[in-house]
Amino acid sequence: LPTQFGLLTAVTQLDASNNALTGTLPTELGELGRLGHLTSGLNLASNQLTFSIPTELGWLRAMGGRLELSDNALCGRVPTEVRTLSSIDWFELKG
Repeated sequence: LPTQFGLLTAVTQLDASNNALTGTLPTELGELGRLGHLTSGLNLASNQLTFSIPTELGWLRAMGGRLELSDNALCGRVPTEVRTLSSIDWFELKG
């Protein structure tokens, strides 16, 4: 997943699910939340991403909607910063 996704300042929702994406989840995605741009959801489910979830996703505090990371090859623990995102309506990590 290109780090340039973190530069998409006009994006309010990002759905890149089911695209056979590989690699790691860029920490720059958290920057969208810190700036208040990503407000409606982030869906990266059903790809081939191999990563631990970066703590920077905790910057998605203004994001409502869904955070979907299921059906990837996740490793490690879900960071506290992500587990405590109270504005998210749905957080999915299955598979």
